[in-house]
Amino acid sequence: MSKLCMLPWVSMEVTPMGTYRPCCVYKDTIPGLSVQQGHTIHDAQHSDYMVDLRNQFMNGEQPVGCSQCWDEEKVFGRSSKRRSTKIKLKDVHVTYDESGVEPIFLDLKLGNICNLKCRICGSWSSSKWAQEEIDVADGDNNLAKQQLRDGQWPRKTNSWWSSLEDALPYVEYLEFTGGEPFLILEHFELLRELVNKGLAANIDIHYNTNGTTLPKEGLDLWPHFRHVEIAFSIDDTGKRFEYQRFGAKWESVDTVVRAARKIEGNITLQVCTTFNVQNAYYWPETLQWIQDVGITDIHYNILHEPPMFSLRNISQNAKSAIANRMRTSSAKAADFIEGIIGFMMLDGPDLSSLLHTRLTANDLYRKQSFAATHPEVAALLFDK
Repeated sequence: MSKLCMLPWVSMEVTPMGTYRPCCVYKDTIPGLSVQQGHTIHDAQHSDYMVDLRNQFMNGEQPVGCSQCWDEEKVFGRSSKRRSTKIKLKDVHVTYDESGVEPIFLDLKLGNICNLKCRICGSWSSSKWAQEEIDVADGDNNLAKQQLRDGQWPRKTNSWWSSLEDALPYVEYLEFTGGEPFLILEHFELLRELVNKGLAANIDIHYNTNGTTLPKEGLDLWPHFRHVEIAFSIDDTGKRFEYQRFGAKWESVDTVVRAARKIEGNITLQVCTTFNVQNAYYWPETLQWIQDVGITDIHYNILHEPPMFSLRNISQNAKSAIANRMRTSSAKAADFIEGIIGFMMLDGPDLSSLLHTRLTANDLYRKQSFAATHPEVAALLFDK
């Protein structure tokens, strides 16, 4: 049972499109179930699909949908969602049978409202992205249109919110990512309901936010909860940050993060860096900024999708140069960085040409230049 994962017993994710997954890194959604069709968290957790997934784990198998964890665990010292959950939920007792499987951990992505168009994202998680994809196709992009519509489910499915009340008494951990959670008003309504029901004091909250705002509603509600962790998604600094997270202004985000450092009480801060082909080379500068701000908790996230942005899918020469540059950062981060490098060195196809095509198309629409803001990486990847 060394490959056992507790998440299929204790967790459920609701995606920005209103579908269900056992966790945020699982490759597939549960077939045939969605918020829009009236299915609830209870329906998803007790579905034949989830029963089969739990049985696979109990039989010592490695489910195909969990490939992201299996890939990361090939690298010595590299954690994974499966492993980190064991640590995060170390005090949670799991029966590992079909009794008591109501989720205590809900990962709620309440639609795709977002004010940014991050290069590694897309219309499934950003309404701004969806609109760009529709514009680029002169209106002829049915997938982006569908995702723009589906991402509005939190405001169009009152029945789901009613059904959520049945799940709330079990909840001990809530995670809000995106879209951009601080712009999704429904999530504040949920927090207010938890406070009013007297449930908030037993619940931890985790956010992933793009750092463009620090909402007053949150500052008023968060003290009622057991613990609140705000993870700022910071992949780079300065003009490179603005390129990668289009629509954000670096000075404004820097101001928001420094203001958050002054919050007292039950709120802690984290920086979540998603390592990909755009930013890994510049990690020493990003780490220096993190240290200057005074945040000590860093989550070293690895990008898997879209595949052309994955560090695994570039040339060996580029991998070596990036690895050498990453190793010049602070020794305090050495173990984590070696885990990132180990993943990068896994076999993968060179998708630099596909990446160049995608970046060029977005640059044209956004009036940007990857070569201008990331000249060292552009030379490594594209100067053949």
